Amino acid sequence: MTASKITQAITSSNDSLQPLLDPTLTKNKAPINELYHLLIKAQQQATVADILQTLIDFYAPILKTLEDNWRERSEDFRVLINLAQEHSSLDNFLENLALDPPNDSVAVMTNPEDKQTDAVTISIIHSAKGLEWPVVFVNALVDGLMPNHRSLHEFEALEEERKLFYVPVAAPKLIYI
Repeated sequence: MTASKITQAITSSNDSLQPLLDPTLTKNKAPINELYHLLIKAQQQATVADILQTLIDFYAPILKTLEDNWRERSEDFRVLINLAQEHSSLDNFLENLALDPPNDSVAVMTNPEDKQTDAVTISIIHSAKGLEWPVVFVNALVDGLMPNHRSLHEFEALEEERKLFYVPVAAPKLIYI
């Protein structure tokens, strides 16, 4: 319930962090105060990678107390920082991360030697860059979805959609659905 109250308070104040300092927001003020100062410090960072590093520096000790495999999981932070270095804004980074999540998460990897040869991989075009499969099914290949209707009015966005579409087209056997 407190997380919902905090989120609503921040959203209703035009994304200002000031509501975190409201004494009526929660009974346990120390962690919220610490969160406020952490987020302010993160906002002051110059690059997306620096913002993430600030948050990771705070979260890493917490991860150690919560997870037995914290060393392996903390490797994902390195991947995240590397991805962040390619982006000029946090919004751009988060948008691209949502469209193209990292495939090499240490936290979700099982035994790489146990790869099944008869398995089906479900992916989105945005995540398939650099990967190859013998047969590719492209679902919902219709105007407005591919290319995305939001990219039609910007040359660079349309070019990016075109490049993304080359990924499934390059498959040895392509089936449109």
